[in-house]
Amino acid sequence: MSYQYMIAGGPLDWWDGCMTAKELFLNICSRKWDFDSSGHSETISEIRSQIMRLEVFVESAVEDFYSDHEKPHTVMFFALPDLECETLETEICAVAKQSNNGTTFVFTNNLKFAEHFGLDVINLHE
Repeated sequence: MSYQYMIAGGPLDWWDGCMTAKELFLNICSRKWDFDSSGHSETISEIRSQIMRLEVFVESAVEDFYSDHEKPHTVMFFALPDLECETLETEICAVAKQSNNGTTFVFTNNLKFAEHFGLDVINLHE
């Protein structure tokens, strides 16, 4: 589990609507019955592992972006609805903040969303 695209931008200090990994986990688990009734069969352990893998992926991508290999001091998550309005699915995206210069990184699998920022989009799987 990973993200396809990363966008590096200027400092962003307000993260309203974002969740820590723990908050995301608790949010998903509190509505687990929704997932079960819609055909998703992930266990709580699998959900926790997926979130942990996403957080580690984000930390590693930011760490690899700079020559000093500094991990971000903050990683948070947010939900992005289907921008094409073709499904009711949402994507869990991530933001990370670098402490040395305040660079904010956004992670997504949605190219249209990534391009919306007007910044260079880094394809992490090329």
